[in-house]
Amino acid sequence: MQLEGNAKAGYSLRSAAELGDDVEIPPPPPVPVYPPEIPKGQLCLAETRYGYEYIPDVDGWLRLYTVPSTWANARLRCQLEGGTLASPQSNPLAAAMMKMMGENGQNLNIVYTGINANIAKDDYMTIDGLPLSNISLKWAAGEPNNCENSEECLVMNGAGELADVNCSRVFGYFCFKKSAKMSKTKCDTWDSDYQLDPRTGSCYKFHTAQHNWHRAALTCRAEQAHLAVINSDTEARVLKKLFAKYPREKNIQNNP
Repeated sequence: MQLEGNAKAGYSLRSAAELGDDVEIPPPPPVPVYPPEIPKGQLCLAETRYGYEYIPDVDGWLRLYTVPSTWANARLRCQLEGGTLASPQSNPLAAAMMKMMGENGQNLNIVYTGINANIAKDDYMTIDGLPLSNISLKWAAGEPNNCENSEECLVMNGAGELADVNCSRVFGYFCFKKSAKMSKTKCDTWDSDYQLDPRTGSCYKFHTAQHNWHRAALTCRAEQAHLAVINSDTEARVLKKLFAKYPREKNIQNNP
């Protein structure tokens, strides 16, 4: 069989006998060509949510941020998303972090971990409080060296080796969430504090902590939202009613 026609006129299907002797028909391939065989049970689809990738071996979710950040800003971003700055505190989690670093396509070979000694000098622990002595790890050559007595945060390279660095330096990082924190709400966010208002069809959340505009915008963005904008008289009434639920003298917190 051969297709004949063009984009405007359409195509018709004809047999070899109808084409005549002057039409050259290519011979069939010597060996039948089949699609590659897929082993049973091995057809996998990577599941992602809000930029996170599910890691079955740790029953949790990882998100890799490739834009370099200081350790404090990396920790803040993960916290605002309802997670923690990830640490290689188990072999499966460390393996998943290394795998994602190798596959990111941006030549990212060093990331911050949540392991730090910011609370007590030389007393390293994860964001969750797990001591460094309880973590199976390997150090990069010549590490740790606590250069100029100012290195209190740990980074990891693509081989899973750790080094201490000054926390003001900038690196990529991972945020981690346990599965229980990734349930999807009707507002399409992990944060259950967002409430849908049928009058506007939008979801809103009132933050009682005071911040400057940039920090407020970051907080909303980390929650898969944005700062509220009054687009109509109806939305103005919705926000006015929501604001009335939080008397300033009782509920507004000062967070410089």
